[in-house]
Order: sequence, then C-alpha cells, then structure tokens
Amino acid sequence: MREKLGQILFQFPPKFTYPETRLQQLIQSIDTNFINVVEFRHSSWWNEEVYTQLAKNKIVFCGTSHPSLPDDIVVGVPLFITVFMECLPYIILTIKTMC
Repeated sequence: MREKLGQILFQFPPKFTYPETRLQQLIQSIDTNFINVVEFRHSSWWNEEVYTQLAKNKIVFCGTSHPSLPDDIVVGVPLFITVFMECLPYIILTIKTMC
C-alpha cells in the first residue's frame, strides 16, 4: 500500500491550540515512513518553534487562508507534494470572505 499512498494530511480543528508538549506528542506519534502534512487552524501554531521542529522531523506545515489565521507564507520547512515520482513545491490558497 505504501507505493500507492501519497501524503497523509492531519487536519486539526480551530480549538486545537499550541503548547510545546502537544507539538512533541504529535511529532512522536507520526510514522516517518510516510510524507506527513499537518494543517493547523489556530494561529498559535504559526511560530518559529513549530516550523523548526516540523522541519527537523521532515513534517510538512500546511498553512490555510482564513480571516482568523496569519497571512504569513512559511518558508524553510518542507513544502511538497509527490507527483509522478517528483517533489514539487505548492501553496494552497483559499479566498477570504468578508463576514
């Protein structure tokens, strides 16, 4: 099955906030035999410690576009998808709506 599996995306709810212990628990729980992508929906995850630890553990940070989240483009962490056996950079953008 591994040869047919691309990335594994872990999406977390907006109330899932950052404490360092939660980040370490997450890193320890992820199987590094796969390409792992984490998508956080709380602004507390947009910080250098998260970027550094994810990069160190080859975990992809997936930012989303939302009015309650930072507009920062995160650089220096793995950002890729596998397409035809190649790794290509990508950014997922969504349209912000005025509420």
